[in-house]
Amino acid sequence: MHASSLRRGGRWAATVLAALATATTVAACGSDDGSDAADAASAKGTTLRIGFISIKGVPDGPEGWADKRGALLAALKPAGVTAIKWVPFQNGPPLQQALVGGSIDAGILGDTPALVGHANGVDERLVNQTRTGMDAWLIGHKGGPTSVGELKGGTVATQVGSYMYRYLIGLLKDQGIDGQVKVGNLTTPAAGAALTKGAIGAAAQPVNSAVQLAAAGFPVLDKASQHAGLTGSTVTVVSGSFLKKHPGFPKVWNAGRADAIRYVKAHPEDFWRFESTAQPKALPVALIKQAYPLSNYTEEPFTAQGTAALKGTLGFLVDAKLARSSFDLEGWKAQ
Repeated sequence: MHASSLRRGGRWAATVLAALATATTVAACGSDDGSDAADAASAKGTTLRIGFISIKGVPDGPEGWADKRGALLAALKPAGVTAIKWVPFQNGPPLQQALVGGSIDAGILGDTPALVGHANGVDERLVNQTRTGMDAWLIGHKGGPTSVGELKGGTVATQVGSYMYRYLIGLLKDQGIDGQVKVGNLTTPAAGAALTKGAIGAAAQPVNSAVQLAAAGFPVLDKASQHAGLTGSTVTVVSGSFLKKHPGFPKVWNAGRADAIRYVKAHPEDFWRFESTAQPKALPVALIKQAYPLSNYTEEPFTAQGTAALKGTLGFLVDAKLARSSFDLEGWKAQ
């Protein structure tokens, strides 16, 4: 694996560990952890504070659409949840910090930061795999490389620690050029801007951004879905403290999610139109269909294929020293 990639990954992991340690200390000391407010709220019902990843700040997916329709809250009432507060984050590590610090109760995020967090001691349990088979595309700049092999000696970028990063490093290694390509750490919007300027040779982008770039004429050099084991997933996690107070939460959340997915599959065009408006920039429904295939969503909280993918991701993270150690995935599951 490329040495510069590991150094950047090591810095990312060290930053996450330091932030998590700080958040844990604050939570342990009871410094403004919101416990009084939570106790007062519990007398009247519980507000579920759930983090999610979004640039625009609008919850999407079957859960987001169910919430907009009022169906999600109705499903959660048997667990004592009387209100839902969605809290947006730019990426996974800050969401994990908020979970440790007690400012959120649960979160929907990429599998990579969730696995890193649990491996490094975050007290959380896995509720489900929200979306599986998530694609990432390697997008080149216009007039630049037209194949992965042409990236040798150049610079590529993605968000270190994301599922796109795992895909990119795995791809470069499979192509035998991981020691000959510099990997930079850029957020998805920043990587897109760098592509436009021709400042980098290529960027590994999440599929919802990738389809927009491809439609604008940027070349698609590769896709994670073309390789076994390189796609990603999103997961739902719940803090140990919230689960202790609300042990029935995973069951009702997963039941509500299953209902939401059935509704999506019964009304696909309406769902895709909703997803279009939830993007940072509204996308044509034709592009949304490419980015959000319904096959990514299963009613079951876990599938054999999804669990196998999580095991593969955990193994990669441990080997790359992004996760402190391996752990039993079955023991991580809330049920």
